[in-house]
Amino acid sequence: MDHSGTLVTLPFDLRIPFARYIALNGVVNMKRFDIACVYRDKKILGAHPKELYECVLDIVTSSPEDLVPDAEVLLAMNHARLLTCYLTFAGISDERQAELIAILKEVRSERNHFVESLQLSDHAATALC
Repeated sequence: MDHSGTLVTLPFDLRIPFARYIALNGVVNMKRFDIACVYRDKKILGAHPKELYECVLDIVTSSPEDLVPDAEVLLAMNHARLLTCYLTFAGISDERQAELIAILKEVRSERNHFVESLQLSDHAATALC
């Protein structure tokens, strides 16, 4: 209870307050990444709640069919370990993974040389690579 007698609660998750914000403000396009504390009740009555960190990535679009915002996030999260995890999940052996990663590195190098040959501005070249 706060100083005026209003009941308050600790956040259980990060999505419900965000969903309220979206609904109340009529937001139709937004990306959000948040890491914050959330709290869970402990099984012992009267004990302090358990503090956890939660990480969320929310994408709000006006059209559910529009996959561009999702693709932008996937490009930004490009990480070798994520690729390795995905390949393992797909059932690809470690030996084949090494081959695939080598091919992807080669393709990336060729892409960079191609973009350089276009003589674009630094900003445009960075956006493409």
